[in-house]
This record gives sequence, structure tokens and C-alpha cells, in this order.
Amino acid sequence: MYSNSEVEAPSDVVVAGEVGTTLGSEKPIEFVGAKKLSTQQTLQTIEKISLSGCQIVELGGQGLGQLAPHLTELDLSRNLFSKWSDVLAIIRELPLLETLILSGNRFTVDEENDNNGEEIFENLKVLVLNQTLLSWRNTGTIITRHFPKLEQLHLVDNEYEDDQLTEFKTTGGWVETLSVLDLSLNRLKSWTKVLEIIGGMFVNLSQLFLNGNRIVTLVTDAKPIAFQKLKTLSLSENLIDSWTSIDALNAFPLMDTLRFSKNPLTTQMSLGETRMLVVARTDHIAVFNASPVREKERKEAEQLYLKRILHELAVIGDDQTEHERVLAAHPRFTRLRELYPEISIDQSGNTAGSGSTAGLRKLASSLLKVSIIPMSMQATSFDPLVKKIPQQMKVLQLKLLIETKFGVQVPAQVLSFRTDSRSMPMLLDDDNAEVSYYGMQDGSEVLVNDNE
Repeated sequence: MYSNSEVEAPSDVVVAGEVGTTLGSEKPIEFVGAKKLSTQQTLQTIEKISLSGCQIVELGGQGLGQLAPHLTELDLSRNLFSKWSDVLAIIRELPLLETLILSGNRFTVDEENDNNGEEIFENLKVLVLNQTLLSWRNTGTIITRHFPKLEQLHLVDNEYEDDQLTEFKTTGGWVETLSVLDLSLNRLKSWTKVLEIIGGMFVNLSQLFLNGNRIVTLVTDAKPIAFQKLKTLSLSENLIDSWTSIDALNAFPLMDTLRFSKNPLTTQMSLGETRMLVVARTDHIAVFNASPVREKERKEAEQLYLKRILHELAVIGDDQTEHERVLAAHPRFTRLRELYPEISIDQSGNTAGSGSTAGLRKLASSLLKVSIIPMSMQATSFDPLVKKIPQQMKVLQLKLLIETKFGVQVPAQVLSFRTDSRSMPMLLDDDNAEVSYYGMQDGSEVLVNDNE
């Protein structure tokens, strides 16, 4: 607790007892420097220390290893180190060090006059070099020389560009142990380059972070199979603008966690729509934008996506060229047909089947029982309306119905629906689309908001 009031600091004295004097009085036994000794004892056992922003330039003498012999994590970010040799002198004093954070320091590596040779520190597992502007080549040099068992490497905001990514001249060692690599906030554009260099070197990489780069597409003609052990990929705030890039993620069989936001592809879409399409177009994603994908959610997303493809095929009729184009745009179509054979289509574009009791019935003859829930302050009533509507009803027709029942003008309406109260709402954003296109089901809730 911090206070602005002036308080006299207690003296660093502890009274341990009293002894008698020759004059018959008693004299206290005092330990002087007890707090100082306690601090030293704390440093003897402490495992993590942060010295961020302390204007440290160098080690400044020996004895660090004796002062803090059990240190495993050291944060030296935002200090004033100018030479890698000064950092190495600190590491040398701390044989148990596992995590070293050097973000914000701007040090140089003298490759030709390196007197430290191949001095190895096998315990270091995590190295953070964010905002150091250390070149890709020098980064590889120091790790290859000194940290053969490195598992995590963080290189955020170092201004790396595609042409700087080159393979390090090393085999074995850290290129095989590295499992986490963070290259966020750099200037990388080419996913092909990432596949060939990063994927080619780090065969056991399980987590890759590329947020805030300039990648436009994940579609590539690169032949080497890379990232076969990759489980987590983070691509937020890039320039990805096509669904073919999402389809391309199916090439990585173990990938189950994806972060994908603030890309042009989804900026105009609702969160629910984005999530549904990403889940349905990928085979293995189990966590999307930090939220788990439950089995029920995946099933509903895949069924809805399949129905949309079937509608798209029905519209084009017998045009074989267009038929092939649609199938090429939806690589999972064949697999989804295998998973959900009960969902079928007739030549009129009517789908049938959502379970064993549904049978084969035409879309035009089926009705959906939905609850229309007004949430707009413009509504004349806030009582939900339970209504049966045709699956072929267009969104615009639904809006006209809502205007009649609740008084919310059509241009002001923002409609969304959810399959139940626990599901994420999905925007009904195309007035000319049928409600069945969005996968609206019997028992769904239509939420009525306004654009004000």
C-alpha cells in the first residue's frame, strides 16, 4: 500500500531478548540489519524477478548468481542494453534461467568478434525479443549458438518483411524443440514464404501467431507439406478477404484452435454469421476466437451451410459449368453430404429432412413456428409473437409482417435469429433471401432491433 503521508521508517532493528548487566539492570539484545538480511534471504529463494524499465546497461560486477541462485524467470524489458555480450554475461550468472524477456532493448550482435563461442545454456526455454529490431539472421545466430533447447520464441513488432525470412544454417537443436512462435505486428505478406521457411524449419511447431501482419491469402501452390503438427493459428488483423483461405486451413490435420477477426472477409458480417461459416467450412476447429465449439453448434452450422449450398445449386439448374464452380467454392460439400444424407434437394430448390421424423417434404408446404421478440424501443408492444411462417418467406416479407404487428418501420429494422436462447444470434441481412437460406428452424427466435 502506498501513501503520500510522511511516516518515519522503522529502524532495521529486532529485539531478540534481554541480558543482565553488572549493575543489576537489563540490556536488550538487538539484531541490526534484520530486514536487510531477510531481503537477501528472499532473493536466495525467489524464482521470478522483473526489472523492466530500470535503465540497466550491464551486469555491473559479479555475484548475481550468488544473490539469486534459484532465478528461473527474468524480465529485463525496456532497459538500455546495447550489446548482446552484456546480456550474455547476465545469463551466465543464472544457470537455472528458463525464461528471459528482453523486449524493447536495442542491442547489437557482433558475429565476427564474438568471444563467447558456442557457450550453451540448455535450460533456457522461453526467449522474448519483442520490439528489439534484432534482425532475423542475428536472432537465429544467437539462438543456434546458445539456446539449443528453446521452446518458445516471441518476435513481435520487429519490422520483419518477407525477404528477411531465410532458413537458418542449422539442423537439430532448437529448430526441432521450438513449439511456439509469435511473429505478430510485423510486415509479412506472403503465406507461401511462411509455409516454406517457418513451416520448413520448425517441424514440431504447435502454435503460430501472425496477428497484425499483411497476409492477403492462405491459398498457395507450395508443394512441401508444412505445419503438420500445428494446433493453434492466430491470424487476426490481416488482409485476408476470401473464403478459400479458410478452406485452405483443412490442409493442417491437427489444427483445432483459430483466432480470426478484423480481416476484410468478415468485417461486414455479424459475429454469429462469421462463426457459423468458419466452423462449417473447417474440419477440425474446436476453439474459435477463444470460444469452444460444441458438438451441437458444429452440427447446426454444418447443416445450415449444406442447405445454403443446396439452394445455390438449385438456382443454377442444369448449368454444368456453374455447377462445377459452386462445388469448387465449397470443398466440404461432398463430406457434408456424407455426414447428413437426410438433407436433400429437389429441382424446385426445396430441401427436406432434419431428422428421421421429418421425412421428405417440400419446402413450400412446410411451416416454421417461430417466436418474434421485439427488442426495439420503437415497438408498440414488447410481448413476443408466436407465428407460423413459410420456410420460403423472404426476409423483406418478414419485416413487413413485423411492421404490421409491432409498428417498427421496415427501413429501421435490424433482424436476427437464434435457434434457442443459448445460441448466438445470426443477422438476417439480405431482404431478398428466404428465411430457410439462413437455416431458420422450427422453434427459432427472431429478434427485432432497430438501427438507431
